[in-house]
Amino acid sequence: MTSPATRAKIKLLVEYVTVTLPVAVYICMEAFQRQEWLHLIHSPEWSIATIFLAIQAIRLFLDSVQNKAGQYIVHLLILSLGLFILCAGINTYIGLEQDDDQSTLIIGGRWLLFLLSSLLFIYVAGAALYKEEV
Repeated sequence: MTSPATRAKIKLLVEYVTVTLPVAVYICMEAFQRQEWLHLIHSPEWSIATIFLAIQAIRLFLDSVQNKAGQYIVHLLILSLGLFILCAGINTYIGLEQDDDQSTLIIGGRWLLFLLSSLLFIYVAGAALYKEEV
């Protein structure tokens, strides 16, 4: 029998892959069609993955919150993930306007948002899934 932590990690991995894999597959298909492999890094669709991760983290977290004790933390978390969603949306809009001529700042910002959203997803959704297993 597996431990609750192992089951939570497996569920977290499945959730993460379910959210990010469709976006990654689309980006790979677009890069293949364009014959432009740097598109894997420059694609504005990574911001869409950031938005999906933030929304899924909020959903999993709210499903696990049952008491009123940590309401300030809940609101702060939702506001921070909402800020990621807003920033990723702005980054997507800018990236779509400058598809071929994106600055390093835009690309770096997109990847920073995606990595931070991934870390928050692992932390928040992982905690929610672990709480569900215990």
